[in-house]
Amino acid sequence: MTEQPAVSAHAKQDPLVGLRIAIMNLACAPQAQRRYVQLGTLERACDTVASIAPRAGSLVAEGLLSAQAAGHLQEVCTALESLKAAREDYLAQRGSERREYLFGEALQDEHWHRVRHAARRCFSAMREGAPADARGVAP
Repeated sequence: MTEQPAVSAHAKQDPLVGLRIAIMNLACAPQAQRRYVQLGTLERACDTVASIAPRAGSLVAEGLLSAQAAGHLQEVCTALESLKAAREDYLAQRGSERREYLFGEALQDEHWHRVRHAARRCFSAMREGAPADARGVAP
């Protein structure tokens, strides 16, 4: 059996690929986010933002992140911290059946609205500040 690499070739070229995925997960519609909660990827996205946001300044200094994107990343992190402080069950899963949760109203309150919109601004800034090949644009 061949061992799979822990990190994809693309991730080695772009150290922010995990952050981009996390921001996309936090920026999408609540219905998709509820599914991501069930898969465990939304909680991972929150953890990724929390772990990378404190290093935003060094990422800007290295030229990996624009100053604007770093500011929006801090905004996403602050919105997530506020959400977690407001409620222990910030993913609103407690007491819900799988199907009921997926088709319910969870993650549609003002706190999540702020997180989503901050993440959308962050994603746009990251996309605008990314090298052309990372945006899928030919050089």
